[in-house]
Amino acid sequence: MNIINEINENINIIYFFMVLIMQTVMGISGAYIAEKKRKLKNVKQTKIKIIAGCVGGILLGQLVGLVVGESNSFFALLGDAGGGMIGGAVAIIIYSRIRKQPKKW
Repeated sequence: MNIINEINENINIIYFFMVLIMQTVMGISGAYIAEKKRKLKNVKQTKIKIIAGCVGGILLGQLVGLVVGESNSFFALLGDAGGGMIGGAVAIIIYSRIRKQPKKW
């Protein structure tokens, strides 16, 4: 039984990192899609898109995955992917809105 528990723990760790990688990739792609579709002129740096996509993708992806279902459910995985993409898009739009505002001295 001890070996089975160890294998189960290893599978859960692998699944957790797989979900994080998927949320990050979906967040970055969501940021790029939002930038292209909305024609955001003030977001030119690639590293800003990547950072905003990663942060938004992981945050919203974890939130949606938590609400939708169990850790190894197919619908939780879909929620993680969709939440990651929407989170990246929302993060880049928020960044562009903040960047657009005039500076007040």
